[in-house]
Amino acid sequence: MATSPYGQPAYGQPGYGQPGYGYAPPPKKKSKTGLIIGLVVLVLLAAGGAGAFFLLKPAQTGTGEKDPAAAVQDFLTAVYVNHDPTAAAKAVCAQSLDKNQLTDRINALKAADAKLTRPDYSWTRRR
Repeated sequence: MATSPYGQPAYGQPGYGQPGYGYAPPPKKKSKTGLIIGLVVLVLLAAGGAGAFFLLKPAQTGTGEKDPAAAVQDFLTAVYVNHDPTAAAKAVCAQSLDKNQLTDRINALKAADAKLTRPDYSWTRRR
C-alpha cells in the first residue's frame, strides 16, 4: 500500500478495511401522506369551527342608541308608558333578550295598571 508523506494512504489507493471513495446512495424520500392528511383535517376543523361560530352567534338586531342613557330611556318608555314588548325588545341586547319573559312582565304591569285609577310612572331623564 502506498502512503503519502503525512501517513495517509495515497489518493485512489484505499487501505485495507477502509471503505472506498464513492457516492452514498440517495436517502429514501419520506412519504408526505401523514402531513397532507393532518393539514386537511386541520383545515376542516378550522372551517367547521368558523361555520359553527357564525351559525350559533346571536344575531344583533336594531341600530342601538348612541349612549346607554338613551337606551334606558327607550326601554322604560316602551315598558311603562307604551306597554310595547316589541319596542322594549329593540332596546335590549340580543344576549339578554328573552321575549317571552319580557312580554310576561309587561302583561303583568298592564294587569296591575288596570287596578289603578291613573297609574303614572316617572324616572329621571338624562339626555
